[in-house]
Order: sequence, then structure tokens, then C-alpha cells
Amino acid sequence: MHNERLYFKLYLEKKFEETGKTRADLYKALNLDRSTLSNYLKDKRTPIHSIIKATVKFFSKRKADRRKDLYLIYFGE
Repeated sequence: MHNERLYFKLYLEKKFEETGKTRADLYKALNLDRSTLSNYLKDKRTPIHSIIKATVKFFSKRKADRRKDLYLIYFGE
């Protein structure tokens, strides 16, 4: 298993809880299939870098926050 896959799953769960945004908000904003997002949340699929970056931008508006979040997804805490 790729570490970023697990960290991305944990990041998504945390951000949905913190922001109150929904899965529907994310898949509509990123033009993802529901099944693709579901696979990320079930830790069954690793997203490509552009999806990770777009997701981080969706949740974090400040550039400093986005850098921190990308680091967290790729390297853990």
C-alpha cells in the first residue's frame, strides 16, 4: 500500500468533518465519478498528483495551508 493513499484517505475524512463540505461538493468541484471518490475513501485507489493538488486547493484557500496539507498527504505527520 502506498502511504500517500492512506494519508489522502485520512486527510479527506478530516477535512469533510472540519469544513462541513460533502462528498458531493468535492466530486462536483473536481468532476470526479462518485465511485472514484468512494475508492479513495475506502483506501482502494491512489489518486494521481493532480487530483491530490486539486483536492487540497478545494479545502485550503491559503497557499501556506496547501503546502502543509500536501506535505501531510505525501509524508504523514
